[in-house]
Amino acid sequence: MLHLHGQTRAAVGMSAMVHYGWDMASVLALGAARGLDARLLAEWLPAIEAVAITNMNAED
Repeated sequence: MLHLHGQTRAAVGMSAMVHYGWDMASVLALGAARGLDARLLAEWLPAIEAVAITNMNAED
């Protein structure tokens, strides 16, 4: 999922940047460009996003 790292929604606070989700329009467009089924993306991405965002925040 490294190609989605730049497609996050983030907020900058007093001491850190916090990612809170992916830009889903960009994610779906990227999936379409790669030939992925939009229905599968819509089904699976919320769960994948939750784990990915949690891990991205833990890294920062």
